[in-house]
Amino acid sequence: LDLAIDKSAVADIVSFCENHKMVEKAIVKRKSFMTVIELLFKGNGFLSIDLIHQFKRKNAQMLSAEELLADAIIGSHGLRRPKLKHDLEYVSLFYALNGASIPVKYFDYFSSYSPQETEEAVAYLNAKYDLKMNRLSQLFVDKTAFKANYVKVMNKTSLLKKVSNSFDYLKDI
Repeated sequence: LDLAIDKSAVADIVSFCENHKMVEKAIVKRKSFMTVIELLFKGNGFLSIDLIHQFKRKNAQMLSAEELLADAIIGSHGLRRPKLKHDLEYVSLFYALNGASIPVKYFDYFSSYSPQETEEAVAYLNAKYDLKMNRLSQLFVDKTAFKANYVKVMNKTSLLKKVSNSFDYLKDI
């Protein structure tokens, strides 16, 4: 289970999980960008929870968790979910930075949004990453343009932040 959260909530969630009466054993692994809680339940059930407070891949900051959380929408059952623009940005970056094409299942999922939401998300990505997409489907065709433009955006990151991210990445591995 992947959860985007504010870093200040990590300790309370870890404490809740460690002390829950259904949990037999909790293993907590802390990294610079997330905390992983592996829970072994009484009766041998298992759940791994990733509490993500920074969206990073290796030493690169992918997107802002603070912005994603601030813009989140209250969905069904009262759960907050990211706006389409952030969901699409995360999936696009994840696959582009791993040198892979975005699976078709995501196109089907993202296509279920309204045309207005889709247009807003495409406009957001065009503006942020200097892309020239006319429609959502273009993200699923050309992964190289998105990755190249992401790298340009990341090159604007301060030297101090790059060094800090690299140090955090080395500690994590």
